[in-house]
Amino acid sequence: LSKELWEIEDESVSEKLTYRDFRGKETKLEYSTLEDYEALGADVVLGHAAVALDSQQKIITLDDGRKFRYNKCLLALGGSPRTVSGISPDLEPKITAYRQISDFQKLDKISRQGKSFAVIGGSFLGTEIAFSLSRRVKKFGGKVVQVFPEPGLMARSFPRYLSDVATEHIMQEGGDAIRLIPNRMVMNLSGTSEGKVRLHLDNDEVVEVDHVVLAIGITPNTQLART
Repeated sequence: LSKELWEIEDESVSEKLTYRDFRGKETKLEYSTLEDYEALGADVVLGHAAVALDSQQKIITLDDGRKFRYNKCLLALGGSPRTVSGISPDLEPKITAYRQISDFQKLDKISRQGKSFAVIGGSFLGTEIAFSLSRRVKKFGGKVVQVFPEPGLMARSFPRYLSDVATEHIMQEGGDAIRLIPNRMVMNLSGTSEGKVRLHLDNDEVVEVDHVVLAIGITPNTQLART
């Protein structure tokens, strides 16, 4: 969602969700179908959530009242995107927490309209989507600004020299279509009368864009584990 799909110029990519991998093989975003799981002997329950977990009796309860016994239970519950303050209801359509296929489909459409974007976050996801967006929008006259609190991209994961290399590479690839703002925090967001979004930084600088992408991590969904 943050890499290969952005290289497809065909506007139908958001519907087909197919791309060619590094071997040149056409690949669909959906790695496995329901039939694939069933062929492996797995029972798949879609459209329902687990609402209670009894670790003593080893029973999981679904939202429709059904109960399943288990021997071992693996929790893979994902998380909820972190956000920033100042997101009023009128700003919500202009802000995307990049997590789902629908988020790609939304940004894919906007990126072809010559709009300006701000990506908040400098870790893997933020860097990947900022890089991909910059390559896309420069074909349509758009711009990307990436704001992050570290001194370089992916600085929390990479040693400094690798972070510096990644930062320099993205600046060269993006050219005039991307601007990096390191060592800065976004304190809050506000709207303008022209329909844009303002990012208020911790040094009192204000950055104005058409759309904001949040890539500042997640808060783990732990509610079921706490039941």
